Amino acid sequence: MELMAFQQPGKGKADAVRVGFAHGTGEVLAILDAEISVPPEELPLFVRALHGDRCRFADDSRLVYPMEANAMRFLSLVGNQFFGYLFSYLLGQSIGDALCGTEVLRRSD
Repeated sequence: MELMAFQQPGKGKADAVRVGFAHGTGEVLAILDAEISVPPEELPLFVRALHGDRCRFADDSRLVYPMEANAMRFLSLVGNQFFGYLFSYLLGQSIGDALCGTEVLRRSD
């Protein structure tokens, strides 16, 4: 796995993702938020899930295991659960942590 960094011309996460995806050279692309809620060392687990055809898109969930006290503000937790239910309803697929910033997908997708 190769790590690259670029200066984005615009602002915000969407712009950063577009720049990163445009410069990415691999078959698999990943988004890892700056807060590092998922350690980079765990990204190969996501890639293996894609290569094993267990999924087409790998997304992390911070809500699977018990959280440490004060790990997420109460309103953030409630908002996250709301968006999880909303996206699950809209997509017809269970979404556990709609606001986690770690995603791994194939370039073709």
